[in-house]
Amino acid sequence: MGEFVIPNDPADLWLDERRDDLTLVVSDHSLDFTDENTIVQYSEEISYALCGDNPLCVCEQSKFDVLATIIKEWHVLPGKARVQLLDALTTSIVCLSAWMDGVLSSPDDSEDRSLLGEYRSAYKVYIFLAQWIAKVSSREAMATSMNASALEAGKKGGGRRKKKDGDWDWQEQSGKLLKSVARCMALDLWKVFRPARPDDAVLVSLIQLSTNCLSCVKDAEAVRHAGQILGLTGLRYQQLDAVSAAMVDLLNQYEHTPAMVAEMLRYSVSEWDDGRLAAAVIQEVASIDAVEYERQQNATGEKAGVRSVAAFVDELAKRLPKLMVTQMSLLLPHLGGKAWTLRSGIITAIGHLLARAFETSDGKEEQDAVIARLRTKQHLLDILCERTRDQSSYTRKAVLQTWQYLAENRAIPLGHWQVVTSIATGRLEDKSSLVRKEAMRLMGCLMLHNPFGPSLPLDKFVASLDIHSAMLEQVMPQVDMPAAQENGEATVKSEPVDHDSSEPVETERRVSMGAVTVKTPAEVGWDGTVEELQALVASLELAAEFSRSLTASMPSLVNLLASSTVSDVQDSIALLLTCKQFEIVGAPEAIRKMLALIFSREQNIKDKVVEALDQLYLSGWAGHSYTSAQAAKNLVELACGATLGELGSLEEAIKCFAEKGLITSVTVHELWELANQHSRDMHVPEHRLDALKHVRGTMAVLSMAVGVIPETMASSRVHGLLQIVFERCRGDALTTRHACVALGRIENFADESYNSVREDVYTALVRVVISSEIPDAVWYTVTEASLRALYSLHPKPEDVSCAMIHTLAEQAFAGRDQDDNPPPSYLTSKVFFLIGEISLRHLVLIEKSAKYVRRARLDAERKAAEASGNPSKRNAEEEDINAELGVGGVAADAELDNMKDAAERQIVQFSNSIIKPFAKMVINTCRHQSFHTAEPTLKSSALLALTKLMVVDVKICESNLQLLFTLLQNRVVEPKIRSNLVIALGDLALRFPNALEPWTEHVYRPLGDPDTGVRKTAMMVLTHLILNDMMKVKGHIAKMAACLEDSDERVAALASLFFHELAKKEYKGTSPIYNLLPDMLSVLSRDTSLTNAQFQSVMQQLLVHIKKDKHGDALVEKLCQRFASTEDALQWRNIAFCISQLPTSDKGVKKLIEGHSAYKNALEDDETAQIMLAIVAKVKKSASKPDSKELADDFESKVLHYIAEWKEINGEVDGETMDSVEEKMNDLTVDDTNKENADGGLSGKQPNGAVGESPLHSKNTPMIKEEEPSDDLIAAVQNSMDVVD
Repeated sequence: MGEFVIPNDPADLWLDERRDDLTLVVSDHSLDFTDENTIVQYSEEISYALCGDNPLCVCEQSKFDVLATIIKEWHVLPGKARVQLLDALTTSIVCLSAWMDGVLSSPDDSEDRSLLGEYRSAYKVYIFLAQWIAKVSSREAMATSMNASALEAGKKGGGRRKKKDGDWDWQEQSGKLLKSVARCMALDLWKVFRPARPDDAVLVSLIQLSTNCLSCVKDAEAVRHAGQILGLTGLRYQQLDAVSAAMVDLLNQYEHTPAMVAEMLRYSVSEWDDGRLAAAVIQEVASIDAVEYERQQNATGEKAGVRSVAAFVDELAKRLPKLMVTQMSLLLPHLGGKAWTLRSGIITAIGHLLARAFETSDGKEEQDAVIARLRTKQHLLDILCERTRDQSSYTRKAVLQTWQYLAENRAIPLGHWQVVTSIATGRLEDKSSLVRKEAMRLMGCLMLHNPFGPSLPLDKFVASLDIHSAMLEQVMPQVDMPAAQENGEATVKSEPVDHDSSEPVETERRVSMGAVTVKTPAEVGWDGTVEELQALVASLELAAEFSRSLTASMPSLVNLLASSTVSDVQDSIALLLTCKQFEIVGAPEAIRKMLALIFSREQNIKDKVVEALDQLYLSGWAGHSYTSAQAAKNLVELACGATLGELGSLEEAIKCFAEKGLITSVTVHELWELANQHSRDMHVPEHRLDALKHVRGTMAVLSMAVGVIPETMASSRVHGLLQIVFERCRGDALTTRHACVALGRIENFADESYNSVREDVYTALVRVVISSEIPDAVWYTVTEASLRALYSLHPKPEDVSCAMIHTLAEQAFAGRDQDDNPPPSYLTSKVFFLIGEISLRHLVLIEKSAKYVRRARLDAERKAAEASGNPSKRNAEEEDINAELGVGGVAADAELDNMKDAAERQIVQFSNSIIKPFAKMVINTCRHQSFHTAEPTLKSSALLALTKLMVVDVKICESNLQLLFTLLQNRVVEPKIRSNLVIALGDLALRFPNALEPWTEHVYRPLGDPDTGVRKTAMMVLTHLILNDMMKVKGHIAKMAACLEDSDERVAALASLFFHELAKKEYKGTSPIYNLLPDMLSVLSRDTSLTNAQFQSVMQQLLVHIKKDKHGDALVEKLCQRFASTEDALQWRNIAFCISQLPTSDKGVKKLIEGHSAYKNALEDDETAQIMLAIVAKVKKSASKPDSKELADDFESKVLHYIAEWKEINGEVDGETMDSVEEKMNDLTVDDTNKENADGGLSGKQPNGAVGESPLHSKNTPMIKEEEPSDDLIAAVQNSMDVVD
């Protein structure tokens, strides 16, 4: 065989005709491969020959024919034979390379030089065979991978099949092949092919070999070998275009190649110090049209393409930043393209360039180079700032991530620190949750890596800035230039460090010759130079601005705490935690608002809150841990000054702490120590207020811990509490209330361990109620807590309650005449409050006792069933029989319910009840004619007592409902009292729904109250009742809909939330709003308090909840029927507006066409006609199918026809315009009724077959043809309406 010529296609080896420029296969052995054993035998023989014979044997025709035929039938060859053959080929290639290297190193006149042609031919054969094997194996591996993925996706629980020993693994074998070929690249092909240049076919084969292997290989060593092959081929043998095109093709086809290609380019630069190949690849990537990248971005089946290119740009910027910055100008035009993936990749690459490409070298740099470098850096920074407003949220996210990367690497110039902070805080309001998430992460990163200090207190920065600015003013006074020149002032120029600019900036230091005296730094107390003082002032200014920006972002973070996106809430909690650690102003207040999230239904949010509170107050964070004493102090500080809502949230948080073991008995002990310490400090006058505040906070935390940590209130602790609260802090309402709550939560108070303190506890609780130690204004809340504790701890609380009522009644009424010497109003108010609260406590005690009895009976029955071994089925059968006979558990439940009802009636109705006479007094007081003029406190207490008595007894409820509603409508009654009455109505609706049902309309009336607080309370109460199915909606919900346009934003927001939640309560796929809309429309359209704009706004907010086409179509039909039931133009407009807001399908358009007779009279009104034309435009715009377009045209024809007729009848169109309209209308008519029948009877066919006549037509008036009117006709009708307007 002569010198081998590499064919363009391996199939050319089997051509029939002989050609001098092509090597052919002489003996085709494929027919001999009758079975697997035969081809294995041939493969083994040729493998042995390659290993044991001269590497030049591959040029023998017989051996070449066998090799070519085996590779042709590669898919038949088993795995072991493949491995054996490939090992033989790679060994022979390496051996041949060593021989050729020896020949090339020999003298030119040696005998070995004569063999160079044979070696070159063998080299071509080996490269060709290796490339062929790589091509076949890569295709086979990809096909196998795709099939395996499809099978694994459809297989349940199927893991990967374990590879058998000797099986073919192309990823592993391709590494061997690349390694052997890379060793061959050490040969100088210029010498091998001398005097000609290296064969292009060989170079192309090398490129194809590498790319085929890289399509599957992921090993780093194999990638390095492939980079060596491609790098030498492109750089040494002048194949830059082919190699760069091959690399770009790899990027476009395979997802795993970006990092590989970037690594190969880095290897080529580091190995040969030549960046031409990397530059060529970047140029190839940049030369692709942006439209093509956009197509790849939008293509659903493309796995690589622009995504891989974007990843490659990022990876290359990491590895070759200095080279990449010289080529970035080629990629920047793609920032204007529509492929957001590429834009994001370029942005990320810019971040790597800013972090690493502009590092100055140790050597001296020319001034021009410095300026060029700084200008390039400034340009890239400007691009990052601009791209924060990119239209794609993914690109905006990439920009924020890039700034975060720069902050972590300390690569943000100090002058840009405030700019980046403004970007981060501004993006908190971004519409995308992804961007908001990255904005919060960026803010946290800026704080963690800030150059100003470990904390960022704004007040300290401002104070330090004022001091050093004053120093700088004395050292460098600012004097006007004209005045300075007149006074003979000299000017001294200095060049301070400027962190913002790329060029040195000259500042002038003026030395006074006249009135102004310049001091030296030492004279003003500064140890450094003037330039250092200037730099410090500039840094303090930036630090203050940075802290001020973070402080200004606190409201946005608080808003994000209420976001419906879980990630927003979690990230804002984490950021607030960081802000608190860096002492940002406003962070503690924001964290207090975060406490309410402890009640979130999302467990992730709840866990995040607990974790944040643990770090802030209990455990601490890295490098800043808390001891138990510090944790106790932190909890007390958090409780001090907290609102009721915050205290409730803190209580839930303490429960979570106890469940997770974060708060222990040691912490509780420290809390008691704090309480003792602060209570003793109260005797010191200057510490009294601060000590009292901390005692309140400590008792609040202890009262929360009682229920979750039993040892909190052991008997010894109870004795200490009595001393601290009821002796040292006697008379303080908040401390006493917290103590009463803590005592009421003690479990097993009847235990013997409490014998020594039991009577003291009872005495203290009673004294709180009957003594005058507590101020009158806050006595009520303390008394409520005391009564709760008494009813929880005392074995006979009714006896103690009667005694307290008698005592207070004697104080108020004993020895007093009602007319001449009336009792003080504050004492009467206390009596009324005590009567209502005790009656309510009685009711709660009865309910609790009944539950206890029922639970005890069920436990006894369950234990008996378990002891007897009766199966559950038998128990169920016995229960059914007992229910029919009226015995057993069912009878016991009925008897228990009867006893409970009787006990509840005896609270007020029993003849010996202490409540009964006082209940009459309360009722008579509220009914007295002078009640309206009484003091507000007395009225509030009396009405509160009355409502509590109504909750307790149904007879009192029924007999006083009219009084309650009368007082609620009386504007003389204070708004706060009216709000309390609304809340009481909610309790009554839950307790006695049948008694409240006749008064349902009156329950809704507070929604129209002139006071905002009353309306807000009414909205909240009604929302609770309706959404919890405790009150039927009926026909009064229109009043709640009207609140959507309430003058107060809070009331409107509550109304919007109500309808949003109501829309979720679907029943059988139907929203309640769908059923209520017609009635609400009727009521709201007649409501004179609503303007037209307000009505439309209300209906828009309601109709947005109609999302199903079938509901929209049904409402269209219902609303069309309402046109005929009214002659009021305002009603027509309202109905038409509602139809315009509904989703309309083809069925809905048919309903509009079929109901044309109902709304044709309404088209006389110009505004209604305009709305109907808007509906026409909406229907035509949404029509995409031919049938839909035909229906839209039919609907448009009818609307325009009726509008034109009304204009003609009313004489609102001049003769010329009307003639034009008639001419156009005549072009769209049909003359017989057959057309009407063919069109589905849309013209109003009657049951007897006659065509329905419009009152606007005579019998000979032609009907409108179902075709689209021309633009001239529409313009004529609309112009005529504009003339009338």
